[in-house]
Amino acid sequence: MHGLDKPGVFTTVSNNVQTLLGVEQIPCDNQIRTLLDPIAPRYLDAVFVEVFESLEQHRLLAHFRVLGDQLLVALDGTNYFSSKAVHCPNCLTRQLTTGQTLYYHAAITPVIVCPGQAQGIALPPEYIMPQDGHDKQDCERAAGKR
Repeated sequence: MHGLDKPGVFTTVSNNVQTLLGVEQIPCDNQIRTLLDPIAPRYLDAVFVEVFESLEQHRLLAHFRVLGDQLLVALDGTNYFSSKAVHCPNCLTRQLTTGQTLYYHAAITPVIVCPGQAQGIALPPEYIMPQDGHDKQDCERAAGKR
């Protein structure tokens, strides 16, 4: 990865990546954005699918199966960007009481869960974005159905 050896690019704050995985140098937020912003989120879906298929192949999902061998999926909506000034064609919008427009990005994040299991298994997120040909903008309910 280019540019990761520049001064000020790494953060030294202790966190889970260091504690759990032993990673010593963690790129700062700006460096991560520089690396990931050009990549369309859908290209990361394959990573989620590969992890799921590997867990299934090695029968590691058996502990998550309930109600007649079913997997339970919890859905939660999250905003992962918002600004009153910076926006793109994929931004959702919300009118604030001040009259300003808030531009934001949101997603539904599905996770396989099971009663009695402390862990969950993340599935590919479904991004909530303006839909061509629709009068109203997309919402969590429609994204969850997809």
